[in-house]
Amino acid sequence: MRIRPGIRFVRLLPVALVLLAASSWAQLVASLPIQGEIAIPDKPHFFGSSQGLAGVFGALGGIVAAPAVEDSRERIRLYMAQHAIDIRQIVLAEFRKAAAAAPELALPREGAPYRLRLGIPSYGISARGPFADEYKPWLRVRLEVLDKADRAEFDEGSFINNRTDGTPTHELAKYFGDPAVLRAALARAAELAAAEVVKELVERHGGARPR
Repeated sequence: MRIRPGIRFVRLLPVALVLLAASSWAQLVASLPIQGEIAIPDKPHFFGSSQGLAGVFGALGGIVAAPAVEDSRERIRLYMAQHAIDIRQIVLAEFRKAAAAAPELALPREGAPYRLRLGIPSYGISARGPFADEYKPWLRVRLEVLDKADRAEFDEGSFINNRTDGTPTHELAKYFGDPAVLRAALARAAELAAAEVVKELVERHGGARPR
C-alpha cells in the first residue's frame, strides 16, 4: 500500500536520522543503527479477546501472568521483551534484505548527504474478525529519505494487517506457546512491508542517474 503525499503517520518517538554520503539505497539502509533509533509505540497492537489472551498467559505463568498486568498489550510487550523479540531488528533486517535484492535502485543524487528516517507506528497481532479465534500479524511501517535541506526524496509506507494475504494465521495459544512462532509471523509481515516499499521505490526511482 503506497502512502500518498500529504498523509503522515503520527511520530510517536524521536526517529532515526542518519547522515551519509550514500551512493546506493542499500548503503543508506545498511547505515541505520538498530537500538534506540527507530520509532516504535510504547505497546504492541492487539485486537481480539483479552480474556482469551489472559487465559493463555495464565497457563504460561511467569511475569506475563501477574495479576497486576491487566492490559493485553502490556502482556504482549512483556512477552516479547522476555523472549528478545525485537521488532526494530526484525523490520530493519527485512529492509536490508529487500534493498540488497534491488541493485537497480539508486538515489536521485548519488553521493549527496541523505538522512534516513524509519518508523514503526504500529505492530502486533490482530484477530481476523470480531469473533474470530485466529490471529494474523499486524505491522505498519514508514520510510523517508531526506536530503540535507530536509526535502523528501522518498516517502513510502506499508500496512500489513489482518486482511493481508500471505501472512501466517494462528490461534493465540500457538503464538505465545512458542516465541519462534510470533517472531516468524512478525518477520513475514516485515518481509512483505519491506518488499512493498522497495517495489514502489524501484518503480519511481529505479536506474536513477545523478543530477
